[in-house]
Amino acid sequence: MSINRGMLVGSHGMVSAGHSLAAAAALDVLQHGGNAVDAALTASAVQCVVEMPWCSLGGDAFMLVYTPADGVLAFNGSGAALELRTIGGSVSVGLAEDAGTTASDSAAAG
Repeated sequence: MSINRGMLVGSHGMVSAGHSLAAAAALDVLQHGGNAVDAALTASAVQCVVEMPWCSLGGDAFMLVYTPADGVLAFNGSGAALELRTIGGSVSVGLAEDAGTTASDSAAAG
């Protein structure tokens, strides 16, 4: 059995995705100045639409990202969502003080 898939060609980047529309969207992001993380997030968002039974916005995310300034950075986006996270709670578990704010933080400060 053979599966025919369209080939996408780019001259300064490469993407791989489970669906050709997700790959095309990611390649478009790269061609318009986006970086690899932008392209990966774009491909994931498109896959949530074109491959709904297998992809969703609520899934986990694991990434290794290289930047010249920082080297390799590991991102582990697994487990429960951090909707109720606060800056104080982030500091208490050893995260940087500038870890960001949530909607709850903004509402409390406002």
